Amino acid sequence: LKDLITAYAMEISTAMHSVIIGFDLGILTQDDISTIRILFAVLVFHQFAEGLGLGSVIKTSEKQLGSAKIITFISVFSCTVSIGVILGLSIKPDDESDLQKGLEGSVTSIAAGSMLYIALVELVGIYFNLPELEKEGWKKIGMLGLFFLGAAVLGIIGIWA
Repeated sequence: LKDLITAYAMEISTAMHSVIIGFDLGILTQDDISTIRILFAVLVFHQFAEGLGLGSVIKTSEKQLGSAKIITFISVFSCTVSIGVILGLSIKPDDESDLQKGLEGSVTSIAAGSMLYIALVELVGIYFNLPELEKEGWKKIGMLGLFFLGAAVLGIIGIWA
């Protein structure tokens, strides 16, 4: 049951995050071409990483989900960025106004918060407490070190972007 709940929570949170990132991409104006390029590169990386994470969670609960739900999970994940871009384009303000900047900042912060939730609650909280790691503390230290390394790399990318 725990694996099944994790799979659903991961699917919902990655889908919401992908819609929000797509929305963020959709509301950018043509003046933000450098931002669009950076966001697109980040989007490709995030989709790859989220796809790997979601795939591993699906694999652990494969028997409980069944083929139809797995196909549904994959289909929903594949469409969410496009849905977000369409929503962003449909309500985007016409000019570079304070409303557009506020909307962009709000959506970006929501996307960052949802990614932190996925990382800390759905992945770290579960995978750091696996029973097989109880006796192997050095693996937990290595996992934690790699987690912080990834956070540092994303922070550097955020400063650069």
